[in-house]
Amino acid sequence: MKPLWIGLAAMVAAALLSLAPSPCAGDEGGAAGGAQAAELRAPDTARLAIERARNEGRITLEEEILLKAYSLYAPERLPEEYRRTGIEKCGTPLVKEIEEALPGLPAETVAEIERVRARPDSCDGYIETTHFRIHYATTGPHKILGWPDTAYRDAIGVSAELSWTEEVTNMGFRQPPSDGSDPDGGGGNGLYDIYVQALASGLYGYCQGSYTVPGPPGLTYDATSYVVIDNDYAGFGYPDPTDPMKVTVAHEFCHACQMASNVQAETWYMECTSTWCEDMVYDAVNDYVAYLPYFLDYPYLSIEVNPPPYYLRWYGSCVWNFFISEFVDSEIVPTVWTRLETTLDEFLALDERLTAEGRS
Repeated sequence: MKPLWIGLAAMVAAALLSLAPSPCAGDEGGAAGGAQAAELRAPDTARLAIERARNEGRITLEEEILLKAYSLYAPERLPEEYRRTGIEKCGTPLVKEIEEALPGLPAETVAEIERVRARPDSCDGYIETTHFRIHYATTGPHKILGWPDTAYRDAIGVSAELSWTEEVTNMGFRQPPSDGSDPDGGGGNGLYDIYVQALASGLYGYCQGSYTVPGPPGLTYDATSYVVIDNDYAGFGYPDPTDPMKVTVAHEFCHACQMASNVQAETWYMECTSTWCEDMVYDAVNDYVAYLPYFLDYPYLSIEVNPPPYYLRWYGSCVWNFFISEFVDSEIVPTVWTRLETTLDEFLALDERLTAEGRS
């Protein structure tokens, strides 16, 4: 049973939230981008079109999952009738939904999904930073923005390293395990991999879990992973495409850190945390602002509920992490994820952490 405070405190967070300037270092290029792009958010998306077809009985569950896999991993294979331009934000919830559905699907469908969700193979170049290998294409449909100008490519490297510094070094999230020994070879070495691809319209990026690795004693919930981000962020409502790129790198890398603690964590707290974290790293971009109405319009719902038709309330729930980090303890969110390595329940981990602060 969820503690009573989780519903009451979420309402208090929504009512009392005051956003102090972030102490982190990523503010140099920001603008009020979230407010500028808000009107583009989720009037319709490929996911909603697919689910509508399923609800109307036009496709089976098997077809629904396969179409969702195409929308995420191979948008060129998605039939035209399901293509949309609404902003989906993060593809990681779809990653988890597809993964959970696989055991119930026919073998041939599983094989097709595993084929399209393999690591991207369209990249013909890469750069390496201290912690990352960034893969990109110089020709074809996935061509990176501006090539042969390397400004956008190099900005990804800077954003990746800043995200590592803020999230791992300063905040204390667990660093993603090396994938150098993964059965698929990882991305060629043990550095963390970011792939730059032409994603479906409206999808910022996603974090794909790969293989479980040894975790705390008795648990195998830690996983290697890699991140995929869009190649140009056209159509997202930002004058400067590096702004949505920055928050995407910070957001998806936070998912990678979460998967290093508990790859089976509930989706709502993964998105609550990553949306909060992107603003901690890039305080001036404010992409999260566009999602607040989807949370504030439903203050009577429990914090983990993500109602249709838009499924964007999870991102607006970031106000909860703003609240507890600013009014309880600035380090509380990463320590909740540490507790999730041994307590596989978000509400229990939050309750234990708040109790330790005398706030439960």
